[in-house]
Amino acid sequence: MINTPDYIDRYFDKARRLGFEFGTFDPFSIAEQLNVEVRYVDFDTNPLGSATKIMDDLIILVDTSLQNSNLRYFVVGHELCHIINHNELGDYYLFQRHGKDKLEKEADLFSWSMIVRFYEELFGEPAKCVQDVGHAFGLNNAQMNTLY
Repeated sequence: MINTPDYIDRYFDKARRLGFEFGTFDPFSIAEQLNVEVRYVDFDTNPLGSATKIMDDLIILVDTSLQNSNLRYFVVGHELCHIINHNELGDYYLFQRHGKDKLEKEADLFSWSMIVRFYEELFGEPAKCVQDVGHAFGLNNAQMNTLY
């Protein structure tokens, strides 16, 4: 198992509980079980994903450029965090610069925690290093460095 800094442990705990509750760490499967629709749209490069609520429907929007990329798992996990942990804030956090940074970091750490477990689910063994997980799910070194 990958050694992680203490501040990431709480996200690993949240992801572990969620994965056990739904029987998988696959963000797409968890979204489906939560009745969250995942839809591909053209964001024209930014953002890569967005969580939104239309009436009573929760929707994760993912940029079409990720449709065949494993990075889509990280993006959907990130947006799931917003739906699960930040849902009561709605779109309000978009207008709070400092709050947005904190919520985005939380969503990144939550998603990272999910895909580390999903890696083990897919490959039948824990990753030997952080880079194994990052590369399997399309994160480049700069993206992984922001997590640690």
